[in-house]
Amino acid sequence: MKLTESQRLDGKNVWPAIVAEKTVARGPFVIAGSDCALFDGEWKLIETAAGRRSLFHILDDPGETADVSTQHADIAQQLQAQLADVKQEFSTTSARPRPGPGGPGIHPRPRQPVRTE
Repeated sequence: MKLTESQRLDGKNVWPAIVAEKTVARGPFVIAGSDCALFDGEWKLIETAAGRRSLFHILDDPGETADVSTQHADIAQQLQAQLADVKQEFSTTSARPRPGPGGPGIHPRPRQPVRTE
């Protein structure tokens, strides 16, 4: 199947590594929804939908409890530039609306108080 440019995939074939039961090195990658996260080695930059950015050193802080963007401003700027490039590259891609809570036209019913008698 031939893909058009608008259908371009951004994944990597890891099947050879799975079959060989080996790990493969990977470069920076992004996970995006309403918020975005860029992973690059031991660093993770999160950008919220509101534009707030936080940097975490995920080897030392796997629970992401300490934003170190001010202590490592150079790394934060570098990752912000990488994330901006990715967002620019995929700016024309839009996600399909998902059904369910938060989806278009779907509003969860307010919770009713539980009666205890």
